[in-house]
Amino acid sequence: MRNINVTINTRNAFVRESLVAMVNDLTRGDLRARFSWRNTDLSAEDIIICEVIPGEIYLCNTLIRTEKEEAR
Repeated sequence: MRNINVTINTRNAFVRESLVAMVNDLTRGDLRARFSWRNTDLSAEDIIICEVIPGEIYLCNTLIRTEKEEAR
């Protein structure tokens, strides 16, 4: 079984629970998601979803950002 770590950085409970439900719907087979709400345990391998302003969420992985900068 493969595990992925998903960190959701938001104070909005509705947004958080909606994102958890979407990720759980998308995971199938031997893939399992583990969720965290803390900012202190982030790593480049995690999927990091951050609410920047109320209602706007972004995928904020440092690994994705690094790959985009290298591609330029």
